[in-house]
Amino acid sequence: MKNEHVHFVLHSIFRNFAEKSALDRTFHSRITIPALLTVVVLAAMGFFLLWQRTGVAPFLGLALFALCAAEVERLIHSEFVVTDDGRLVVRRGRLSKEKVVPLTDITELKELKMLWGMGSYILVRYGVNRYITLQPANAHSLYLTIRAQLDQMAENHNRQTEQNNNEI
Repeated sequence: MKNEHVHFVLHSIFRNFAEKSALDRTFHSRITIPALLTVVVLAAMGFFLLWQRTGVAPFLGLALFALCAAEVERLIHSEFVVTDDGRLVVRRGRLSKEKVVPLTDITELKELKMLWGMGSYILVRYGVNRYITLQPANAHSLYLTIRAQLDQMAENHNRQTEQNNNEI
């Protein structure tokens, strides 16, 4: 009985490692100055409201600290994964739902500069007028990885189409 429990626990821990391919590329998000300023302002406002100790101010301060903690968690745990089976997985922290975009649905991919040249981000257009922005620490590398996957998928599709035409 005890061995079954240990086996179940080990299986649940290492399940993600078995499912993850060695060719998946993971890119962590960039922590920007506006995001840091948001955390600082939320913490300062929460501290000020806790200091007041009158009426509902302490409760509002605690709510702002909760928002600050959620923002820090989102900043630290956001990542973008390009899988070898042709998917782009966007995780914006552990508190939010992950978004999976098949690379075959991507219609446009642009690497754009941010305001005043403070970095760059990637704008992905997929489906029918749906957009998602990605701000990884190394935007150009993510752009090249997605572009290479798209080119490889197009080449495989062309090769398969050519083989089908030769068989007919």
